[in-house]
Amino acid sequence: MTLLSGKRRVLAAAVCALAVAPSLAACGGGGGGSDSKTLTYWSMWTKGEPQAKVLAKTAAAFEKSTGVHVDIKWVGRNVLTNVSANLNGGTLPDLVDQDAGELKATFAAADAATGLKDVCDAQIIGEKTKVCSVLPTSVMARYKTADGQPMMIPYELISSALWYNANQVKDVAANPPATWPDFIGVLDKEKSSGRAPLALDGDTGQYTSYWWTYAGVRHAGVGALRDAVADKSGKSWDNPDLLAAAQDIETLVKGHYFTPNYTGTKWPAQQSAWADGDSKSDFLLMGSWAPSETAPFAAKNPTKFAYRSLTYPNVPGGKGNDAVEESLIGFAIPRKADNPQNAEKFIRFFLNKKYLSGISTTALNLTPRQDIAVPPQLADLKKQVAKAGTNTFLSDDGVTAEFPQFGSEYDYPLVQKFLDGRLDAQGFIAAMKKATVEYWKNQG
Repeated sequence: MTLLSGKRRVLAAAVCALAVAPSLAACGGGGGGSDSKTLTYWSMWTKGEPQAKVLAKTAAAFEKSTGVHVDIKWVGRNVLTNVSANLNGGTLPDLVDQDAGELKATFAAADAATGLKDVCDAQIIGEKTKVCSVLPTSVMARYKTADGQPMMIPYELISSALWYNANQVKDVAANPPATWPDFIGVLDKEKSSGRAPLALDGDTGQYTSYWWTYAGVRHAGVGALRDAVADKSGKSWDNPDLLAAAQDIETLVKGHYFTPNYTGTKWPAQQSAWADGDSKSDFLLMGSWAPSETAPFAAKNPTKFAYRSLTYPNVPGGKGNDAVEESLIGFAIPRKADNPQNAEKFIRFFLNKKYLSGISTTALNLTPRQDIAVPPQLADLKKQVAKAGTNTFLSDDGVTAEFPQFGSEYDYPLVQKFLDGRLDAQGFIAAMKKATVEYWKNQG
């Protein structure tokens, strides 16, 4: 699973708001009300994806149990583009899912999502447990309606880490580098043996941004990147910690630690080559879906690939040391949905351990329930998230969720230029400062 196209969706929402798929415009309910036996669900997944298989199986069980037919449209990552276009008039689904940050970016400004406090306080269907008693409410608190209710109910937890093959770098598996100097030492050792230790597809704004986000958080602290963009004067970019973060990334670029020609490859070329061993690279900084997405290629690796991961290394004196990315994927109900009761009932049904476990066993991803077993490939990552506790940050440190236009027009393009080597550390910080001032000036 990649969330890449989903990120592009929310970043381009302002431009694409009128691009409504005709097939979706006619698929909503018709004022079915509380007695309706239909539920219209627009999903971020495409038919055949592991998560789609889990949801489809659950929908069939839900219909058998309740008599409510779930009309699922497997829209894909741009699902919220269609929702955005219809918020002020037009047909909306009863239920939609996506990354929590993207749901917030779509619904928050117009307060267009149904508050889900009643769902949160209700029992999971088939269990004696209340919905939010098994969910990470501290993370959910970031996504609220105007009256303070939960805006979304999660069914998948996503994070990111430095992935590696334990059978390829056995020393790392035995003694993972915890600090930046130690990490550079490992990279130097791999370089000396003829390897290019870091895999990266340079054409993807989200994936290149992982490096900048982690460096920025480590040095300047959680929320520092978001706060820098929020400062209309641009002066927050003068923070020396942000320059130090940029200098770390400059070290990687100028030190040729990334795989050769990474700036000219198309995703997923490098991550696939990392998995099957063709790239001679050791580490992939990627989301928690990396094992699931690269599994077909890892099966070809002659070393018998063993997925392990480590957290991005701490830096000396870092204000955001040990922080881990933690985001959620889940459900939201548009305020103007025709059948919100059925949508709420489906959420309570899917959160049952029997059905939600499929996200772990079939989709090989993390769930927000602590009592569901973790896929072995994600065991390290789960421990990292647990250890971090509340010391977590949003994807892109919250920049793209709160300022989607800045992300699409400035942040991702500038990060790509930086990772490509077209900007040095000081030039990158100066460009981000200028971009912030320009962005706010254009906001009027």
